[in-house]
Amino acid sequence: MARVTSGRPRLRRSVRCSLVFVAALGAGGLSSTAQAAPAHPASAAATFCKKIPTAALSSDFGTKVKLLASAPSALGEYDCAFGKSLTDMASQIGIGYNPHLPGTVAEHLAAIKHELGGFVAKPYASIGGTTYSWTATVTGVKESGMVSFNGLREYSVSVNKRMPLPVLARMLKLVVGAA
Repeated sequence: MARVTSGRPRLRRSVRCSLVFVAALGAGGLSSTAQAAPAHPASAAATFCKKIPTAALSSDFGTKVKLLASAPSALGEYDCAFGKSLTDMASQIGIGYNPHLPGTVAEHLAAIKHELGGFVAKPYASIGGTTYSWTATVTGVKESGMVSFNGLREYSVSVNKRMPLPVLARMLKLVVGAA
């Protein structure tokens, strides 16, 4: 997850990775063949994503959703896209899980804030590990989510709308439970 440049780790934005993944799918950025590629990491991502209970996720989100796609990132994170359809961005949920996250929580929050600009993170204590809720407005879209760091593991959920913290926390617990 880190790339060393000039002796300092350069961390990629991980919190919003799943929404970026969802957007790429909706824009036709990944073919159906690429989504279902039988490579070892893809099967691990698919296995993880299938463990997330869609009925509970749908209940929390307020509309029926299904698993649209799963894929591993180049840096080892498992990305899952849930929603009604690939073209309905308002109904999509991005979920991420990274079992081997290098760096510190402070480094990751600083990298996210740098990349998002208007990113606001607030501590949230009811999940375990070090958990933050966050909001951001990116290209006019109000986004919200939660990220939890527990040792080298990172769990995240993000949506293209503002949601109450207890709802985001329930959704994040589904991610933690699936890992």
